[in-house]
Amino acid sequence: MADDSKCFSFAVFPLLKTSRAVTIGSMILRPTDDAEGLTPDQARHLKEISEMIFLQDHLRIRSATYAIVPFIDLEGTDKYSATLEDLAHLQAVIAYFYASPHPIFCDPFFKYEHASLAIFSPGQVPIFMARPDYHVEWVGPENSLKQDDRGDVPGYRGLYNFKHHFFATSGSRLYPPFPNVALNMSQDMAADLNQFMYESSHYPLLMALFEKPRTDTSERVLRAIDWFNSGNSVTANEEESLASLAVAMEALLGLPDGDRKTERFVDSVSLLLGRSPRLDAWVL
Repeated sequence: MADDSKCFSFAVFPLLKTSRAVTIGSMILRPTDDAEGLTPDQARHLKEISEMIFLQDHLRIRSATYAIVPFIDLEGTDKYSATLEDLAHLQAVIAYFYASPHPIFCDPFFKYEHASLAIFSPGQVPIFMARPDYHVEWVGPENSLKQDDRGDVPGYRGLYNFKHHFFATSGSRLYPPFPNVALNMSQDMAADLNQFMYESSHYPLLMALFEKPRTDTSERVLRAIDWFNSGNSVTANEEESLASLAVAMEALLGLPDGDRKTERFVDSVSLLLGRSPRLDAWVL
């Protein structure tokens, strides 16, 4: 049977689970233990990738969330592809949804990194990148890889959170972007998205962005969400979070340049959020 690996890539949310399939635009998100309808080759890759997803130490995550997308060539021109852009927007919106404040404590339900996204593109990868051998020792079970005449082995070129490239093979492990991540027991993307749609009128409008062609307004909204997520990162301190939120509001409002920009910004934020005693100082 011919290998059709070059026809598809996998987009995986390692730290988010779902009890059933969820459709967002053209993406179908499913639990990693659901291989129904996949080709044998796709099912083989899904199993291999699922076995790479760990929480910490030897603790493998039982089920994550994935989508199969058209093949993304992560070492070529596809780094600017429409599929990659769609995935970036998908991750941004899901991370924004899960930043909803806790009903009691008012803290964000999840930080941005809980919605981390890893892309896996199957293919041959250099063994010295997937299995570096300098100043390290292999302590896992026996797992030999057969190299071709170029020193490449079957594996995956990966991209983590659209920033970090990585290489993986059978037996590799993918850990969270920061230590001691806690998995939430109640989190279920299928149920949560329905709840989000019910609780807020603007969430359905965000979902509709995936059904329509891009416009200047939709791009402004997604850019604002990106900045909001930056402020909700585990790496952002209070000052950085405030600065990111200010840029997010400015991007959302689309205010023109000019001498009265600050004044209009204050008025616009006041209209949306109410007049805060420290609003002028924050904007400045």
